[in-house]
Amino acid sequence: MPILILLLSGVLGIPAATASDNFAPIPPLTDEQQIRLESAHDGRDYREEAFCALVESARTWEAARVLTHFPRAPDLEAWIADPDEHRGTIARIRGRLEQRVSLEPSYDVAEEWFVRDEAGTPLIVYVVGDVPAEVREGRPVDLNARFYKRMRFTARDGREYDYAAFVGAHPRTVTPTGALQQLGIVVIPLALLLLAFFLLLIYVRSQRANRTPLPRPARTDEIESLDEGGPLPDDPAEALAELRRRAQQSSR
Repeated sequence: MPILILLLSGVLGIPAATASDNFAPIPPLTDEQQIRLESAHDGRDYREEAFCALVESARTWEAARVLTHFPRAPDLEAWIADPDEHRGTIARIRGRLEQRVSLEPSYDVAEEWFVRDEAGTPLIVYVVGDVPAEVREGRPVDLNARFYKRMRFTARDGREYDYAAFVGAHPRTVTPTGALQQLGIVVIPLALLLLAFFLLLIYVRSQRANRTPLPRPARTDEIESLDEGGPLPDDPAEALAELRRRAQQSSR
C-alpha cells in the first residue's frame, strides 16, 4: 500500500501530504512550522521566522525519497497573486539557473538561486544543504521546493517586480526538454535514412546474386560420347589427345 501511494503521488503530481502523511516522500510541516510560516511578510526579504521554518523542514528531506516525488509545476502568476492560498505547497521547479548567490551562514542555506522556468518566467529558490558540483549557472536544474512567499526585487532596468520564492533541497541537473526535442528531430530522420540504406544494400546484393550464372552441368549424352571408343591409352599425353579427338567427333 505505501508503494502504491508513492507511485500515485508521483505520477499524478498529488502533494505527498494529501496522499499520506505517514509515507510522504517529503515530510509535511509540523504544526509549529506551519504557524511560523503563516507569519510570512510578502514583499520583503527572507530575514524572518517563516523562512527559518521552511529551512528547518527542508533539512529533514531525504534525497532518496525526494528524487522519487514529482509534484506539479507551480502556476506562478496565480501564486504571486494570492500567496496566502498556496503558501507551503510543494512544487516542482524546472528551468535554467541564471544566477546563484551565497547567503550568510546564520541561516544554514546554501544559496539563493534565480531560475527562469521552462516558460521563461523568473523565480527565486533558496536551496538548503549541499549543491552538486555539476550544478552551474547557465545549466538546467530540477528540484522540489515549498512555496514561501511573494518577494519584490528591483531589476536591472530599475523597475520593481514581484517574484515567487521557494525553499527546496537536493537539486539536480537535467537535460532541457527543448534539447531533447531537437535531438529527436535529428536522430529519427538519420535512423530512417540508415535503415533505408541497409535495405537498399540488401536488395542490390540479392539482385546481383540472382544474375550470377550457375555452372552448366555436362549433358549425359556428351559424357557418354566421350566414353565411346574404348579405354584411353595409359600415357597421359596420348589419353588427352584421344579425348580431344573424341570430343571433336562428337561435336560434328
